[in-house]
Amino acid sequence: MLRSSSPMCGIAGYVDLAEGPSEAILRNMASEISHRGPDADGIWRDDEIGLVHTRLSIIDLSESIQPMSSRSGAITFNGEIYNYRQLRSQLAADFVTHGDTEVLLHGVDEHGIDFLDRIDGMFSFGHWDLEGRCLLLARDRFGKKPLFVSQPRPDLLVFGSEPKALLQHPEVDRSLDQDALREVVRYRAVYGTQSLYSGIRQIPPGHALEWRGGDARISEWFDAADLVVRRGEADDQSSLEREFMESVEARLVSDVPVGAFLSGGIDSSLVVAAMRRLKPKEDIHTFSVSFEGDPDDEHEFASTVADRFETIHHRVVVGQSDFIADMGRYSRIRDAPLSEPADLAVARMSGFAREHVKVVLSGEGADEAFAGYPKYQLAGLRPWLVGGMSLVPIGLAMRLARVAGVSERRVNVALQAIRQPNELARISQWFSAGTPDRLQSVFPRLWRDFETQGIAQKDAFDRAASRTEDPVRRMQFVDLVTWLPGNLLERGDRMTMAEGLEARMPFMSAPMMKIGLGLRSSEKCSMRVTKKPLRDLAEKMVGADIARRRKWGFRVPLKKWFESDLNVELKRLLGVSDSFVAAYGDRDAVDGLLAEHEAGVEDHHMVLWTILACEAWFQNRSDSVRSHS
Repeated sequence: MLRSSSPMCGIAGYVDLAEGPSEAILRNMASEISHRGPDADGIWRDDEIGLVHTRLSIIDLSESIQPMSSRSGAITFNGEIYNYRQLRSQLAADFVTHGDTEVLLHGVDEHGIDFLDRIDGMFSFGHWDLEGRCLLLARDRFGKKPLFVSQPRPDLLVFGSEPKALLQHPEVDRSLDQDALREVVRYRAVYGTQSLYSGIRQIPPGHALEWRGGDARISEWFDAADLVVRRGEADDQSSLEREFMESVEARLVSDVPVGAFLSGGIDSSLVVAAMRRLKPKEDIHTFSVSFEGDPDDEHEFASTVADRFETIHHRVVVGQSDFIADMGRYSRIRDAPLSEPADLAVARMSGFAREHVKVVLSGEGADEAFAGYPKYQLAGLRPWLVGGMSLVPIGLAMRLARVAGVSERRVNVALQAIRQPNELARISQWFSAGTPDRLQSVFPRLWRDFETQGIAQKDAFDRAASRTEDPVRRMQFVDLVTWLPGNLLERGDRMTMAEGLEARMPFMSAPMMKIGLGLRSSEKCSMRVTKKPLRDLAEKMVGADIARRRKWGFRVPLKKWFESDLNVELKRLLGVSDSFVAAYGDRDAVDGLLAEHEAGVEDHHMVLWTILACEAWFQNRSDSVRSHS
């Protein structure tokens, strides 16, 4: 079935009661996010407001050009509403298009913020109420689409999909936020409402901001904690397959070919199996990534699944020379240091996929909803057992890991986490690239008020702790509102949009998240198995060989690469006079880590990656403003 829908895109705009919108500033904002929508752009202006939209065409969108206006309001919208046909039938408006943009416009015109809870999809948008002179900014339940905001003065509010668009307004404070820098160095990304710029904040997932006459108020329209503390219903496991198939089917509707990222793991394999069941005779393109110098990547598993479901499979091989070539560009696109090497792998895979499709399905959200990470297994252990494990010498643990064929890095991270003094510190440590002492020695100027937990993690933990005694659910909630939107979903959005590709996530539909997060912890994981419901479903839909395999993930051979070309690149960046380390770090400490790593004394590759990522961002950041003349 063909349909008209919104494109993936970039949005921006601002309201200024004192001076009104400048065409030049709006054009510059559009230019800064043109990579999100390279096919077209549009600007809508009223007396005190201007809205910006850049468009990636998924289909013929001649009827759904944005920004779109009605008699009551105007909207600039980024995302996709999968149930827009049902919503359209519930509205009283006379429609002139067949797309979801107009459904959202009229829905907000008629019902305001209350309309958001009806939506199944991913979105961020700005809606201007012509009669009430009110701006509504809103973001989807789980933060699939980004939305940043700045209020330099009460009568000026600036917003956009990415900070670089907001920075084109000369009144937005572009100084770096020291607390956010600490978060990045300590926990690899910025979580919660912060951004790396002092004058810019994020609207959290499931929240909306209403601005009227200089008064800005943020409200929570969706409380994710309700999902985590909910007791699973009796038919949740039996309804899992039905809801999953319905979610995949909704995300397959398109006028262009739809492919999938396929690692050969449980989540992506389930997605491909569902796609083949729904489209038995159509070509399906799948994409995986491998790394030069890594003999143990997942390509064999991805090929097995691709052969089983007869997809047209593409393998992208990425080397350290690609990383060196790409880091500056993608750091600027992300407006932050690249939290993990997987960022660049996703970017390369997206660029290759874009040669064949405009839409891909991916497996984000499955691990967080169904307890797929090994850390959830440890979270459920008795405190005395965790204490006993913390006494195991690291050297012995590494030797046992090698014998068992388990990632030494994962064992090391686990030991660092369980050695923390309390539950919140243990949860926070899983986010980190290194021990607190090690990172503090490298970046002493960022550690004036060092703590063992992140700001956003503490807020999330406190919310969860007040509502559930289950440590696994508490950890899941922290991940749901910090790690997932602040790292994984941001990566997916920025890296795919940079290549003109739309990513859709079947596991993150509201019904799927409700099922996964609502199940009891014991139904999802134990010391023997993680995400048991999905493994059982995969055994039925994919096969036992895939369903029962160990979680793998992106395994970039950084240890080896930092002994060669990445080592040289880091030293080159450190030699720049205005480097990140010169501003915030200790060059002698960094040189010591490099020397130990080169000599094989100790593996420092994750800390070295954090340093390299910070340098690449700092030397390519988006805090310049274009001329407005």
